[in-house]
Amino acid sequence: MFGDRYLLEDYLGRDTLGTTWVALDLRAMGDPAQVALKVLTACAPIAADREAAFRSRLAMTRALVMPQVARVLDCGVAVRTPYIAVELLEGETLERHLMRVRRISLGQCLWLLRELAEVMTEAHSEGFIHGELRTSNLFLAATCGTSRPQLKVLDFGVQTRTLLDPGAMDVLVSQGSRDQSPEQTAHGVADARSDVWAIGAILYRCLTGLRPFQPVRQGTGRGSGGGWVPPSSIVGGLAPSVDWFFERALHREPFRRHHSVGAMLEAFEHAMTGDRWQDQSVEREGPEAEAPTIVSALPVDDEPLSTSTCGRVRSLRTLALKCRRPKRSRSVHGGSRRIRTSRTISTIAKGSKVVLVAVSVLVLVLAILRLTHRI
Repeated sequence: MFGDRYLLEDYLGRDTLGTTWVALDLRAMGDPAQVALKVLTACAPIAADREAAFRSRLAMTRALVMPQVARVLDCGVAVRTPYIAVELLEGETLERHLMRVRRISLGQCLWLLRELAEVMTEAHSEGFIHGELRTSNLFLAATCGTSRPQLKVLDFGVQTRTLLDPGAMDVLVSQGSRDQSPEQTAHGVADARSDVWAIGAILYRCLTGLRPFQPVRQGTGRGSGGGWVPPSSIVGGLAPSVDWFFERALHREPFRRHHSVGAMLEAFEHAMTGDRWQDQSVEREGPEAEAPTIVSALPVDDEPLSTSTCGRVRSLRTLALKCRRPKRSRSVHGGSRRIRTSRTISTIAKGSKVVLVAVSVLVLVLAILRLTHRI
């Protein structure tokens, strides 16, 4: 039993903050119901001021009702240990999925970003910052009647720095620093641009199978040391525009990143067509720009994710981008090189005419000067 309300039935796992269990809520309306109970043992005993902040943050985030957000059913403190009860989901975390398949396709990354853009745009507009987005708190939930997963964002309102005492915080925060933005690691400050950085790091991991700033493994040459490796040098067939996308998404300076998750989605869609998207609002200090409309997902059978659906392992379809490529992006194809070459020749010819006129004028001026000197 936990807190005279939850009967612990099955152990699900552990993270830096505590353990998660399948529990039976004995006080649920009607019959007892199963929930996922997260017991934050690393935060015990919790101080009174931190308990008040914990309850307040969870109460606010419970108002964020979206399909992509795991529903918080209850939260509180029992035996000076904070806990959260959320809906029990079938499926697996993105972290566990990547441990099994290592990386996912560009089309699946687009599906993931579209889901994240929808939920995070709404959250940011309501003033909510997640602050700790990572693959372990993104859940691929299986649903009956469909082979497509439903993304669920976990741990909204649960921020390590607001829960832990300073003595324990340094150790646990350092364990998650590789998934956090530079300003969070250095100063403990998070805003919407920190979430943008975290999403960029998640996409990089999904696409390459590596964390963007993980140390180099001796003898393998894998990893990035102090900086990130362009994805096109890890995964064959990626356009340089994908590298340009991550150059912006993982920038150390917050105001140099995409100014919102919506802008990030638009830039990624452009990158998939081989086009370098120009963000006119890059110098903005805040993510106040409105996100573009999220395009509906399209199922693709040849790019499956997999998880358990209604007790069985089934194919989870993702989406592929179906859009017309802008004409300017065709310059990377052989068929348009002749157009590009002819334009170059035309430009050179125009430049040559300008130079010829300038030389003629100069010769005329020199002739006049000589004549004047003789007189």
